[in-house]
Amino acid sequence: MSDLLALPGDPTALASYGKRYLTIADAITDTTLRLNTFASDVAGAGEAVTALSERSSSAAARLARAQPRYGATAQAISVYAVSLRDAHDAASSAIERADAAAAELPYYENLRSDLSNRLYGPQTGTEFEQVSAQLRQAQSHVDELDAGVADARAAYDRAVNYRDEAARLAIAAIEPALEAMNDTLRDQVNSWVESLPGGESLLGQWLTDVLSGVLEPLQTLVIAVVELTIWVNTVVSLFWEIMSNLPPEKTLLQALLPGVVLAHAAGLSALLAIRLSNEERRPTPAMVRLPPQDQQPARDYEDLMTRNAKLDGEGQADSTVVEIVEVLDEHGNRLGWRVLLPSTQDWQEANGVFEGAWKPQGDQGAMNDLDSNLSLMLAPSQQAAYERAVTQAMMDAGVLPGDPVMLSGWSQGGILAGKMAADPLSPFSIQAVFTSGSPIDLMDIPESVSVISVQHKGDPVPKLDSPWSGGTQRPHWVTVSTDAPIDPATGNPVFAHSSSAYTGSADAMVDSSSDPRVLAQKQEQAMFFSEYERVFIYEGSE
Repeated sequence: MSDLLALPGDPTALASYGKRYLTIADAITDTTLRLNTFASDVAGAGEAVTALSERSSSAAARLARAQPRYGATAQAISVYAVSLRDAHDAASSAIERADAAAAELPYYENLRSDLSNRLYGPQTGTEFEQVSAQLRQAQSHVDELDAGVADARAAYDRAVNYRDEAARLAIAAIEPALEAMNDTLRDQVNSWVESLPGGESLLGQWLTDVLSGVLEPLQTLVIAVVELTIWVNTVVSLFWEIMSNLPPEKTLLQALLPGVVLAHAAGLSALLAIRLSNEERRPTPAMVRLPPQDQQPARDYEDLMTRNAKLDGEGQADSTVVEIVEVLDEHGNRLGWRVLLPSTQDWQEANGVFEGAWKPQGDQGAMNDLDSNLSLMLAPSQQAAYERAVTQAMMDAGVLPGDPVMLSGWSQGGILAGKMAADPLSPFSIQAVFTSGSPIDLMDIPESVSVISVQHKGDPVPKLDSPWSGGTQRPHWVTVSTDAPIDPATGNPVFAHSSSAYTGSADAMVDSSSDPRVLAQKQEQAMFFSEYERVFIYEGSE
């Protein structure tokens, strides 16, 4: 057995804790909006109601101040929980490999020792040759097992480094929130209760104490309690204010009370919520390194698009294939990494729609599927199985937190590239992004990341996040907008959202460009192209 120990921590419990904070943050946002809307609706309806409106606005302001604390903490905890789970998986795999090698090692070491002793004992020439051959074989096994243990230890160390870097980033994100989090959501509710007049304050305090005391331990109901408490207090206060000034309205308020309390319960589509939740809870599939492939180093952006399309064809709907390239100088020193991400291949229920032959299917195996698309576009704060699998593959390949990384992808692959580059808690140092046909215009990619985005004018996909955007143009970001290439055989433009079309545009509009903006970003990304590179291909499926 090796001396490697399982990493401490419980990723599942941590993820649950992060979800609770995220739910609280969302509830605060929703409740703040409701209080502000209420205050606006009743403003000017009399002194008593106006006073209530002012208290609602004040309560909304206090709740709004609390929201960023919960939101930042939730995101940091959730992201770290995923990183911790990936680190656990990688460390566990390394421990298994180290234990297996360490278990076999004593046998071959003893055999080597016995054969070595026999080699120098009395024997014939033939016996000497046989023992020598056996000794060489035993030594080869020892060397192989020693190398296996060393590789497993290196993988284990990478998992530990990855976990530590993720923890450092999470702590950096949480610390500002913790410094300001002297008041809890319950404190904010109590502040609202204390603002209620006289007897209403006593009733409100009773509602807070009793309802919170009973239901707060149930995480799934904690937000309902918070919202219910605020809204019951608001409605009761309004009821008593009007009753004391306009007694005839008492019966009307009693009739409206249940409807007002229930009206705030409407939420998002249950089906979409379930799909997003299932995608987040789906275990991270193992990414297996495939045998080395003999291929020429990528020279330009046309080559990147060609290789991206090749990944789509290799994985198709059954598996996800990712290319991770270690870019080297002429002396074999590492310059950085280039990661190529495949586009959507498993359309699940939408399978066949784009080909005009709809044939809905369940999950066929590829992680670059419809559900991960929904997650990337609608819930970027969570990490889909696709992103987690890519992270695992990058860790296994040896990408360290400080290594420069370039991400390349078209369509969904580009969405994931932009999302990872925009993630402030990413454990990797992403410095360059190249996308084609991807809706990334509204992503908050930092100025430190060089971005080249190619978009076809007739392609609706890049407009999914911003239909009116003409393409982001910033000092670090150039969007090349062009018509789809012409098919020489027909004289008509090819299908705008296709890998072949974007491969042609990468050549014509990036590699052959004389646009100073394009040339500037190409210069920024030049370090990720070299005559010397080491290619790792990973494959995994759900």
